[in-house]
Amino acid sequence: MDGKGRAIDYIFIDRFWRNIKYEKLYLEPSDNGLELYHKLRDYMKYYNLERPHQGLKYKKPVEMYPTFVTDFQKTIIFISICFLILFSFIQIK
Repeated sequence: MDGKGRAIDYIFIDRFWRNIKYEKLYLEPSDNGLELYHKLRDYMKYYNLERPHQGLKYKKPVEMYPTFVTDFQKTIIFISICFLILFSFIQIK
């Protein structure tokens, strides 16, 4: 990204992936890609629907943003398709 403030453009996604790694993936290593996919999907549901966030005064995102659930479901579908495409390319090689 270009422009003002680009040093902090990726801070939110970096924090999200850091949380996934430290709270899920490092504690429960996966044996294969399908298992990893299911763990990531389950963690994303937990992170967005059940986990309290400090930046939201320890509320869950679903409590703060009522339309979030439908948007989250669309995002999960999109991410699922991306992972399936990625794993199909990995298996081809």
